Amino acid sequence: LINGEAAFTERLRMIDEAQESIYIQALIFKADTVGNTIARRLLLKKAADPDIDIRIIVDAYSNIQDLDAQLMYFQLQNAGILVEGYEAFYLHWLNEVNLRDWTAGNKRYRAKYWSVDGRAAVVGGMNIGDEYARIGDDPVLIWRDQDVYLEGPVVEDIERAFLENCEHFKAIKETWPGAFNTDTYWDAWQGVHPDLRDLVTHSLDKRREDALADLPAWEELGLARRRVGKALHQDVSVRFVRSRPRYGETYIDQAYCQLIDSATTSVLIANAY
Repeated sequence: LINGEAAFTERLRMIDEAQESIYIQALIFKADTVGNTIARRLLLKKAADPDIDIRIIVDAYSNIQDLDAQLMYFQLQNAGILVEGYEAFYLHWLNEVNLRDWTAGNKRYRAKYWSVDGRAAVVGGMNIGDEYARIGDDPVLIWRDQDVYLEGPVVEDIERAFLENCEHFKAIKETWPGAFNTDTYWDAWQGVHPDLRDLVTHSLDKRREDALADLPAWEELGLARRRVGKALHQDVSVRFVRSRPRYGETYIDQAYCQLIDSATTSVLIANAY
């Protein structure tokens, strides 16, 4: 998937065709045109099939300053879509307190996974935002990045990594007693009488409805620059490698060094930073 147009078109197709599960992780998930388009697709999917398992992981610090994104996460979670990295009442910071590692705040959750039904996945460098999808007119916000679309056994490794990350966040919350476990507040909110919940959320929902109502059709965006991804390569060997800084993992660094050391004719590197 050689650019944002191709990558996000594929991601939306995967949401539409999902039947059992949709797992998404990103450092940044903005409430802009692209983010709201994805959120709307997820909400419609969940409304049509309440049993489908939809989970999202975002990085708390990287999105905490974006009020519109916080309202979007609230709407998603209120619809039964788990959003880890988001907590009601801006309580994300509680889960970032790490008395054993004072440098943990600089070890962010940068993984970017998009997996559907255990059969297909997209991984790569793209967060969820307009600049990655390259739909605007400002050249400064038309970014060059790419993703890889995968099918086959490797998808199981990607889903396992995502679910382990979900368990990681759950374990962090469970280390805190009672009122310090941030799930306590969301559970309490869910237990509020529906009439009172509707009253409290009416203005928030109206703001979100206005944002979603103004969205242009995806097909109307970026058509002048739209390019399709290449056909799938068949019968190739693929290895999924991850590194989690808070666990001290260096697998990606090791893989880079091993590839460089074993090179005999060329080393080709493409990276955003």
